[in-house]
Amino acid sequence: MTCAASSATTPALTLIASGAEVIVAKSLFGLTYCVISVPLMLAVTRVVPEDVALLVVAIVLTSVTLVGFGLLLGGLMRTQTQLNTWSSVALLPLLVPAIVAGLPMPGWA
Repeated sequence: MTCAASSATTPALTLIASGAEVIVAKSLFGLTYCVISVPLMLAVTRVVPEDVALLVVAIVLTSVTLVGFGLLLGGLMRTQTQLNTWSSVALLPLLVPAIVAGLPMPGWA
């Protein structure tokens, strides 16, 4: 979310705010989104974690990392097409373990 919005909206937002204010606002929005969406998903799925403190630490670290990575990609790419292409490539290492975990194990394993 932050990745896709970063490159397209930054020039328009810097007309009314400084670049630092735009980055802070995008960061805070991404983190707020995580703070709201994760408990909402837990409530909808009725999942109760065994170790809530560990879950909170994992969510905070993951969300800060991904928001930062999204802002970095958004700052490095100059066009929306570049951003869409390279963010997809960057997400592949994150998606592959989830795909592999869902595959059936061979008999010898």
